[in-house]
Amino acid sequence: MVAAGLFALTMLLAARPVSATELLGKDTYSPVPGTICDTYICATGTGGLSVEMTDKYVGPAAAAQLQRDMKSEHFSGTSFTFADGVNCDMTLRQCYVDRYFTVGDGRSAVDETHSNALFPSR
Repeated sequence: MVAAGLFALTMLLAARPVSATELLGKDTYSPVPGTICDTYICATGTGGLSVEMTDKYVGPAAAAQLQRDMKSEHFSGTSFTFADGVNCDMTLRQCYVDRYFTVGDGRSAVDETHSNALFPSR
C-alpha cells in the first residue's frame, strides 16, 4: 500500500513543472530556481558548481571537499555529474541522462527535468 502511494506521488511530481525544493531525481533536488543539489554538491545554471550553495544546502564538509576538488589540475567546471548520474554541460546549457557518449560521439538523451531546473531561461 505504501509503495503504491509513493509510486503515485512520484508520477504526480514527474508530471508537474519543476518548482523550488522539488525532487528532480533519485538523489537530486532544486532548493531554489536555477540550482540543483545532491548529497555532495550544488550547482547553479549561471555559475556551475557552487561552493557557496553546497555549503548552504549540503553542508560545510561537502563545501570544503568541493573547494579542494576544484583546485585539482584535472578539474573542469564545464561538465559535472550528479549523484543520480545526470550529467550537466554548462557550455551547452543542457543536462543529459548520463555522462556517456554513444557510438559516433552522440550524447545520451537530454534530461528535460534537470535541464529546466538548472537553466530555467533556456
